[in-house]
Amino acid sequence: MKTLQKSGLTISNPMTIKKWLTKDDKERFPNSANNLIAIKSTLNDPILNDNFESIKRSKRFYRGIMISLGRDLSDDVMEYIVSGGKSIGKILSNFTKDEIEIFIQKAAPERTIKNISITEEDESI
Repeated sequence: MKTLQKSGLTISNPMTIKKWLTKDDKERFPNSANNLIAIKSTLNDPILNDNFESIKRSKRFYRGIMISLGRDLSDDVMEYIVSGGKSIGKILSNFTKDEIEIFIQKAAPERTIKNISITEEDESI
């Protein structure tokens, strides 16, 4: 771990690396290209070196897909809430009504505003 950090790895928890290497884990690549470069330079593995550009492309593609899916899911959730459960978007349509309700309750719980106060403070800073 210390060798990886000397090469520029920005994480400090070894479990994070284990997650990247676990087939069933949702985390597939380091968030930062610098972490991927640190791994490459530390290992100096011929197979990794030969496939590094392809891995970087896959990482960018994967991250792009995940961001896009997250946006689409967020849009579906908002539309579902605003429509009172009548509008079920493309992503949410893959689930049963009960599964959607459970997901919405956990992901976007209903909250009650107890009070509103007007202040002179600039909260945009």
